[in-house]
Amino acid sequence: MDRPWAPDFCCMLVSKPVMFDKGFRRLKLGNKTIAFYVLLPLYLEEVELKLSKGTDELLDRFDEYEIDAVIDIERPNVAKKRR
Repeated sequence: MDRPWAPDFCCMLVSKPVMFDKGFRRLKLGNKTIAFYVLLPLYLEEVELKLSKGTDELLDRFDEYEIDAVIDIERPNVAKKRR
């Protein structure tokens, strides 16, 4: 059966792993360097926030809500107003 793994998310953001130390972002192996990235699932409102205010604003809100690279399909939507 084909079904979405997390129906509330609409897309993924490819980002540097800003939630990790800079030393984790690249691994040098001989004459090659491997760069690490994370995939962050986004709600539609978060995509709209990113488009209107920029990626830095979105990632700042991820920090504010203490959202990291571990995917949590029940995490809060950082673009919605708090009650």
